[in-house]
Amino acid sequence: MSAVSVTDAVRAVKTRTAIVPEVAVILGTGLGGLADELKADVTIPYADIPGFPRPTVETHAGRLLFGTLGDTRVAMMQGRFHRYEATPCNRSRFPSAYCVRWAPRR
Repeated sequence: MSAVSVTDAVRAVKTRTAIVPEVAVILGTGLGGLADELKADVTIPYADIPGFPRPTVETHAGRLLFGTLGDTRVAMMQGRFHRYEATPCNRSRFPSAYCVRWAPRR
């Protein structure tokens, strides 16, 4: 995983939304219903984000959602990655690295 690819991913997403999330959530087992609670303004398929791995689990949607949950601006990753899915192994860390790069510093 290179810093350039994470930067490319952030740049690509910022062309699709001006929302700056306060919180990022990676939805895992049992949390998929939380996406239904999000008032999503923007939905971006992982396939449209440079360097983002695609989940191989059939029930993982593979989408990045931006919107509000209550009064909080949220980014939700709908579909996650397991170490055994990513080749090389560090590819499973890409979404977390993306969130760190995207996150505003307070």
